Amino acid sequence: MVNPEPSKTFAKAMNASLVVLDSPCGHMVPSCDASLGPRVRRFIEE
Repeated sequence: MVNPEPSKTFAKAMNASLVVLDSPCGHMVPSCDASLGPRVRRFIEE
């Protein structure tokens, strides 16, 4: 299990966007969650 709080705190301190992958897929999310590609694309384009 990964604790996301340090990443969230760091992103807030840097005034950065954050993509939160709330999925039961864990590290297999790229092959398990079809919504990932468009979300990452939007994140990169910001």
